[in-house]
Amino acid sequence: MESIKVIEDLVENYKKNPEEGMAGWSSSIKWKDGFYAEAQVDDHKPEVNSLEVNASGQLDLNVFLGLKEGNPGFKKINVQFIIDSGADDKQLEELVSKAMEISPM
Repeated sequence: MESIKVIEDLVENYKKNPEEGMAGWSSSIKWKDGFYAEAQVDDHKPEVNSLEVNASGQLDLNVFLGLKEGNPGFKKINVQFIIDSGADDKQLEELVSKAMEISPM
């Protein structure tokens, strides 16, 4: 099982060099043709022409791999929304606020 050997090698390396176990993570999502979503802020349904969501964070793989105690999840996640819409700034701020409120991140 070569994949187990790779993980074992990572664990040994992180034991010797824990700072190498700090990993960055990022993701970008762009809505394209063929996907439909509807957003609503209070009684308003702002038109969203395009939406891009960029997310990034730091993960301590030493904790994830059980090499030290702590929370194995992300310490902080940064999210950026890029929205092309006919809605005004207040509507968009309310929409982003609602998205962040119900987000599992």
